[in-house]
Amino acid sequence: MNQQNLIIPFLVVCTLIINSCAKDASYQDPCTDNSLIRSVKSGEIDNQQLTYNANCQVNEYIQEFMYKKYSYNDQNQLKKVEIVVSTNPASCFMQPGATGEVFTDPRKAKPGQNYTFEYNASGNLIKKSVFFLRDGTMQLTSYQTYEFQNNLISAIRIFNTQDKLMQKYVYTYENGNVSQEKYYSVENGTTEKLLSSHSYEYDDRLNPYKVLVSEGQPGIFTNDNNILSDTVKYYHNAEVNEYVTNYTYEYNAAGFPNKVNNMNYIYGN
Repeated sequence: MNQQNLIIPFLVVCTLIINSCAKDASYQDPCTDNSLIRSVKSGEIDNQQLTYNANCQVNEYIQEFMYKKYSYNDQNQLKKVEIVVSTNPASCFMQPGATGEVFTDPRKAKPGQNYTFEYNASGNLIKKSVFFLRDGTMQLTSYQTYEFQNNLISAIRIFNTQDKLMQKYVYTYENGNVSQEKYYSVENGTTEKLLSSHSYEYDDRLNPYKVLVSEGQPGIFTNDNNILSDTVKYYHNAEVNEYVTNYTYEYNAAGFPNKVNNMNYIYGN
């Protein structure tokens, strides 16, 4: 899914050195639900890791060069996501003993970006604000609002700090999954121009990434099932370019994927 395209990433260099930026003894995962995804590996290398709090909500999400820290309000709603991004291509996920290894600890680095979340009286997400670190302080750079249909996000509108509509995402669903996503740029706050679309096909098994549904990012984080095929079209004037990506899966006894193409999914502590 393409929510990462909403904002051009503001990259923050992580420079603090420790043994690894993967999960270590500095954080103990208190969640005892062993059905939850903990890591994604390519061979012996961790490409992603997730840790959970005592309520089995995501506490940390570590990807190559990116670290996210999650915090929640008194109603256990996602309140804030803090983000650190490293520009060092040798950091974070090189394995011990590798030539030229450099390790950084994202837990100790200063976040360069964060998201904050607001809800209505019914508990529905209504606004996500995006902040970047500039001149030593977090400054609002954009925000997005949500529309729902049948309790699913049907549209996201993205505004600049002057409340001008800049971008729009529209979603359609089938069987609890995003069947199509359309992305528009908006000129002068009113004129919509279709830039890309995604069409998806799914399996009938459980999606482990639904643990991240609270981020309000329709697609892989909200789908009930796993994507088998992603057909993307890019529109430029009268030209349309189409690309197809296919995924193959192996599953565990609980119905979750334990292998996706050449990636291994690991569950439990």
